Amino acid sequence: MMGLVEVGLRWFQTDEVRSFFHPTRLLGYYAAAVLLYSKGSFLIGRLKRDAAMHRFSRASDWLFVGMLFLIALTGSVMHVLRLSGLPLAT
Repeated sequence: MMGLVEVGLRWFQTDEVRSFFHPTRLLGYYAAAVLLYSKGSFLIGRLKRDAAMHRFSRASDWLFVGMLFLIALTGSVMHVLRLSGLPLAT
């Protein structure tokens, strides 16, 4: 997602609210969904400790994955609030 935004910053960072089917908006939604799903599944895997790679995790592992998940979540909430006409809440 970072690479996507860095390459297309002038198309993503705009005050104009584009239609739902605009390519940059759809690409952003897709990237956010993939980021939330993948980091959420990592966190659930660490909680369950089923796989061998999740059995021995340290605090730094939890912090990294948790921070990535929270960054994507708060970015999505900010987007929804902005589209709802609540810029002060963002």
